[in-house]
Amino acid sequence: MNNRKFFVVLFLCLATLLTAIEAEITYSQGEVSIRDSFGDNWLADPGFRLSSGDTVTTGADGHCEIIDGSTQITIAPDTVFQYLEYSDSGKSVSGFQCVLGQMNLVLQNITGSDPGPRISTASTVAGVRGTKLSVIASADGNSLVVVQEGRVEVQAAGKSVEVNAEQGVEVVAGNAPGQVFEVLRGQMDFSNWIEKQNQAFLDNPMAALEKADLQMKAFIEQISALNREFLEGEIEMKTLREKLDNLEGNEKKNFYAEVIFPREVHSSYLQLNIRYFVLSALSMRRYMMTSIYIKVKMNWLIKHDFDWAGFSEKYNRILATFENQVMPYLVLRDI
Repeated sequence: MNNRKFFVVLFLCLATLLTAIEAEITYSQGEVSIRDSFGDNWLADPGFRLSSGDTVTTGADGHCEIIDGSTQITIAPDTVFQYLEYSDSGKSVSGFQCVLGQMNLVLQNITGSDPGPRISTASTVAGVRGTKLSVIASADGNSLVVVQEGRVEVQAAGKSVEVNAEQGVEVVAGNAPGQVFEVLRGQMDFSNWIEKQNQAFLDNPMAALEKADLQMKAFIEQISALNREFLEGEIEMKTLREKLDNLEGNEKKNFYAEVIFPREVHSSYLQLNIRYFVLSALSMRRYMMTSIYIKVKMNWLIKHDFDWAGFSEKYNRILATFENQVMPYLVLRDI
């Protein structure tokens, strides 16, 4: 069995070690649908409980509200939102990913020991401490984070900036966060920002693909690094289990509790984070890449003003990278 198939089997076998997360749909209006982690589609009726890996999609008239513990999430129209699970500092936390469109969040105060939820787009991660914020993601991977109350640390490309109340920051996919700017309450038009991003990638579709390529490679690098750590840990665990088999009584019990079990838990959290980035890459492939392709193809059919063959070749290379590097980590229910 190759290493990736081994990972998939082990992930399913050890899933019970992970702390289950769950959120609830509290309100929906218009076109709102859910694709669960088994690939089944559901209506977003109030009371529907989301589990890790579920995706909520809203249409042009769709609107949805979700509660996760003390966090309230509002999903705007024309948005793809994914609910995930992530390990932060050895704790299982909820992950709120805005794949496309806009989500608004209200979070209660988070204590210093609590890592809080992981809030992200394809190119950005936001760390929060008791805040209200909006997160917007365009089809080409660019992101906008605007803070109404509290404080947010926005991370991208290994750099971070602090964004305070009535401030915002834009992140161009593959780049560090830009300059923090002031936002007058209620004065920023997010739909206008999204339209500008859409027009920008239609004007230069190859640049949009370059961003997508960089982000896909970033997900693959994170998956590969976590998988290497996981496999190295399995080699160490094999030696430790052989030692365990030669012990008896309390010595064996203590060795398992103090040495083996903590490593098993760490291994399960590594698998959790591999799964997180695998599903993030899948959402990028399924929603972002498809959106780019459709919009660019429609534009080309009307104008014929750029190299469609070159675009198609680059697009297919990115898909091939996904199929070769990410698909082996997926299970049948993901596809």
